[in-house]
Amino acid sequence: MASGADAGFARTNDCEGVTIPSQRAYVHYYASLMNDVRLQERVRDKSLIYTLRSVRLVTLPLAFSRDKCELCLRIRRLLPQEASWTSKAPTITEIRTEELTLSPEDVMGPGPPPRSVYDYIDSLPMAEEILNSDGEKVGTRSVVPVADFSGPCTLPLSGDLRVELIQRRGVHEDRLFHFWCNAAMLTSPKLVVRKWQLDGTSHSSTPQSPSASAGVDHVSSPSYHSLKVQVQRVLSRNM
Repeated sequence: MASGADAGFARTNDCEGVTIPSQRAYVHYYASLMNDVRLQERVRDKSLIYTLRSVRLVTLPLAFSRDKCELCLRIRRLLPQEASWTSKAPTITEIRTEELTLSPEDVMGPGPPPRSVYDYIDSLPMAEEILNSDGEKVGTRSVVPVADFSGPCTLPLSGDLRVELIQRRGVHEDRLFHFWCNAAMLTSPKLVVRKWQLDGTSHSSTPQSPSASAGVDHVSSPSYHSLKVQVQRVLSRNM
């Protein structure tokens, strides 16, 4: 991506200056805006607003069991006035891997960073490996855990949005990851965010060895595969 390369050279000498996932996403936004007048009009349209329908987190760290999974989503909106919304706990189920295959239409935003461990993520099994007593791989599970957040969202979505996944531990909260997006750039009712597009999941640059507790890509823990966000455009603006 030319704009990403220009920004990279402007910040470093090795073209790796754009490293934060959401930062790379906004560079991608800028490149798209420069090539599409209709997108520019969407950004200028202050009446554009969405409502959240559902969010699905595909694959979960093994530490989150069905009985002890205290997760929630928090969405923060900056304009026209700062506001936030926090979801209820998700429904945890298991889905067959073939039902979670991404289509070409699901490929959104920038690809994996150059020379990163994510270059081969799609060639790795999504589900957990099955090991025998000697630690040898004998197969792969046919299902993976997903977390579905489907409660009504009362926050109208517009402008820049910060989406966070929170784990609650009593009165304490830990932010597991977050990402930024812009509502005007949501040209589809579905937004798919891959692991390398999430901020804060890992700062490691080397893969971990596969193990009985390894997740989708054996890259870092927590291990997530993707986040699928369903939105719907609304005609009126009530804020």
